[in-house]
Amino acid sequence: MPVAIYSFSVQHPHSPAESVDLDLPDDLSAWAEAVIACGDSLRDMNSRFGPADEWSITVTDQARTPLFEIRCTSKHFDRR
Repeated sequence: MPVAIYSFSVQHPHSPAESVDLDLPDDLSAWAEAVIACGDSLRDMNSRFGPADEWSITVTDQARTPLFEIRCTSKHFDRR
């Protein structure tokens, strides 16, 4: 089965940008990996993800064409 290289780029305002390349069989596998990475990253961030923050992971193919993006945004409501 042929594989392709997918790049996973994570953006968070309180952490340096990071990118990981993985060999995966297809786009659906890349999507599944992004969802798993999203859950793992949010859990590992613990207190670094706060009110009014945004975190995202972007998946690109071998040509660096964006395929998917998952965003997690928090909002702090003023209670006054």
